[in-house]
Amino acid sequence: MLTCTNRGNPWRRAAARAAYASMAGSLWRLDLRALKGERLTGDGVSHLAEGRDGDLYYTRGTKLYRWKF
Repeated sequence: MLTCTNRGNPWRRAAARAAYASMAGSLWRLDLRALKGERLTGDGVSHLAEGRDGDLYYTRGTKLYRWKF
């Protein structure tokens, strides 16, 4: 299960101890225990959402991308 707020689109996996966010045009994984972030990809990431399959989806311009778990 993921949750979302409107500011920066942070997503948190309830059991995974990690949050995912699109900030400043990049997709980030945030380690909630170590309080550190890891940039997964950049260059225009927006519209972060979780699919019913549990994967994250985002856009870059008019293209749709999937981050598979």
